[in-house]
Amino acid sequence: MLHYLLINGKEIQISELNFKENSAWSLGIRSPVPYTGRGDVEKWEVENGMNFAYDGKGVFNTLEKPPNMSTQISFFQQLRQQKWYTKQELNPSIALLSLAGNDYGTSVVNHGNNPKDLSDLSKLVVNQLADNIKPILSLGVRKTSVTTIHPLRCLPQITVYSSWNSCNQDWNLLSNFHNQQLWQRMQSLNTTFQTGQKKNVIVVLDLYCVSVRICKAKDHNSNMYHDFFVAGNPLKPCCVGISNGYGCRSVDQSGAKKYGVRKNWELSFFWDMIHPSQKGWHAVYSELQPSLYKLF
Repeated sequence: MLHYLLINGKEIQISELNFKENSAWSLGIRSPVPYTGRGDVEKWEVENGMNFAYDGKGVFNTLEKPPNMSTQISFFQQLRQQKWYTKQELNPSIALLSLAGNDYGTSVVNHGNNPKDLSDLSKLVVNQLADNIKPILSLGVRKTSVTTIHPLRCLPQITVYSSWNSCNQDWNLLSNFHNQQLWQRMQSLNTTFQTGQKKNVIVVLDLYCVSVRICKAKDHNSNMYHDFFVAGNPLKPCCVGISNGYGCRSVDQSGAKKYGVRKNWELSFFWDMIHPSQKGWHAVYSELQPSLYKLF
């Protein structure tokens, strides 16, 4: 998703809420105004940047309703044409794009879990992501950051089959293949768009490696993420449905809750079967701070 863009060094985003909130926190700046709320705020707040993100989206259409990433970027292009932002304002700005794997989830639901199909899809996804970066840079944005996908093998919706005790190595192949393709394409784009100082204009934020490092902290006697192990297994989500067919926040026809929230919920790395908790994202972005500062 087009997480955000930093206008005059402030953000213009394209991604998910907790991701966006923590990236803004890591940079010590205000969280950007949502695109859909741009008419409800003061002008100075829009000048701080804008968040074009929609939850559950991908570079292509997913199980969620549009807009996909390309459409989100077209919203930004329209604002530029309408002179919401000048090229001079965009020159010191930064865009952040995040892709969480929703394209792959949609493919599995619609076509099944065929490794060959998913590897072919991965090439299309990464190429489309690269194509989406080009118009952002052409509009005058100085730098763009893009995320690798996290370890799909360790998502609670995958690890539930081992009672959240171990990650599924089969899904690791997809994460690794996607990220390998991503690094190669971003390196190629950097060669194309490098400035006169030979500085990269695209910075890759490696969510995969930092997530693995956090989840393996116990094996290395690390105290940095001790809280996740106080709560028990870090792979186990905080909020789950009480039985098959129910998920976090599920209710029945009478409005009765059909989910449970585990004890020590504030210590969990994962909130539900897919998303990290606020504390989980905080840990990830604490690890990513050195990469974030490469944007400046």
